[in-house]
Amino acid sequence: MWRFVNAQKTAGYLSIGFFLVIILVLALLNNSTTYEVPYLLAVLNTIFLGLFPLVIAGIAARIFLRRGSTGLLLIGAGLLLFGTGSIAAGWLNPLPGGPNLTVTLHNSCACFGAVLIFAGCLEVRISQKPAAEKHRGLLVTGLYGAAIAVFAALLLALLAGFLPPFWVPGTGFSLIRQMVLAGAVLLFALGSITLFSCTADSRTGFFSSSIPPEIFWVLKGSFTMSRNCGRQKKASGQPTTSSTSSPPSRATISGTS
Repeated sequence: MWRFVNAQKTAGYLSIGFFLVIILVLALLNNSTTYEVPYLLAVLNTIFLGLFPLVIAGIAARIFLRRGSTGLLLIGAGLLLFGTGSIAAGWLNPLPGGPNLTVTLHNSCACFGAVLIFAGCLEVRISQKPAAEKHRGLLVTGLYGAAIAVFAALLLALLAGFLPPFWVPGTGFSLIRQMVLAGAVLLFALGSITLFSCTADSRTGFFSSSIPPEIFWVLKGSFTMSRNCGRQKKASGQPTTSSTSSPPSRATISGTS
């Protein structure tokens, strides 16, 4: 059993290291070339920023029904919000004003999702009392339904023009966008640190017996999202004169530049 757990641990840490090396190499290359392939952002957002979080959210709900960890359910709700927002944001890009719509929806959902994920991490760290088995199905429906409701409210408010712009032609990214993105980065990072502190165990070298091993993959996902959002903020924090007069690149919008 522990051999399998140690293999999971090794694979997780190696994958984090691998992506950090790739990010470092790309940063050193400092290649600013933009490839404007139609619908590339929508497809990549759907696959990498949408489907993966949704799959993990489904796994989190299944584990909650079995173990009753409310914190894990909150993390799943945050991933559900982040995933649905990422998918919708990519497909908004072709619309009039698409760059602002894409950036605003993606960053807003990332921030609200980070709040839920961080709250879930704190719950896992502070309280390990399982939810009553008879209420678990209702809790899944309620929390996941609330996440979808927040996503729908943000989308409708954005399309109706009630949300402040995150991208202004001729100016670039707005201050409120930078603040929202910085908040998401901070919460993702704090969530990762919190899970690191509660999964480490001196007897096993990895997981506490009361913490499900699957939480490690949520931890790795939170770390990856915080690093991705941090790279996005760094890449777009100081727009050049040319970048403020034209829409942000697809790479910058999705945080991969």
